[in-house]
Amino acid sequence: LMVGYHCPSELDKDFAKFSVLDRIITSGRSSRLNKKMVIADKSALAVFSFAGLPGSKYPGLYLVGALPNSGHTTTELLEAIDKEIELIKKESVTQEELDSAKTRIKKDLISRMKSNDGLLNELLGAEIKQGSWQKVFEELDSIDKITTNDIQELVKTYLTNNNRSIARIEKKEEVQK
Repeated sequence: LMVGYHCPSELDKDFAKFSVLDRIITSGRSSRLNKKMVIADKSALAVFSFAGLPGSKYPGLYLVGALPNSGHTTTELLEAIDKEIELIKKESVTQEELDSAKTRIKKDLISRMKSNDGLLNELLGAEIKQGSWQKVFEELDSIDKITTNDIQELVKTYLTNNNRSIARIEKKEEVQK
């Protein structure tokens, strides 16, 4: 199951917020959907999300996806994803979740820049897509400024039913039911 929400390019002020949202809802064992769908319910084998399909230079899609476990359907997974999104719209995310996400993003960026190749890729990518290699370091500052309210507003603005497309791969038996 893949749910694609239209999102802005990486030049938009909201784009960095999607990275934070990724960490909160699907990245890592402590993410919301991983704890619920993979660990507790065992309805999914894996969950994922990322912004920038097919690329991030221009507006694209923010994808949220899940691979169903045996005996579970994409309909169940979509309901669980929708439920979590609605929960964030109503109650936002916790400060602890936000702080953890920010720390992991900064750690990942710094880790990618440890080698010469990694540093080159980050700086060159920012120069080409954002117009300046300095954007790599400005991203760290912008992530620090993100609040729980920012994440809640991001979800309310972009993660709506009328702003999404859903792709499913299902077994023939599931479709006929």
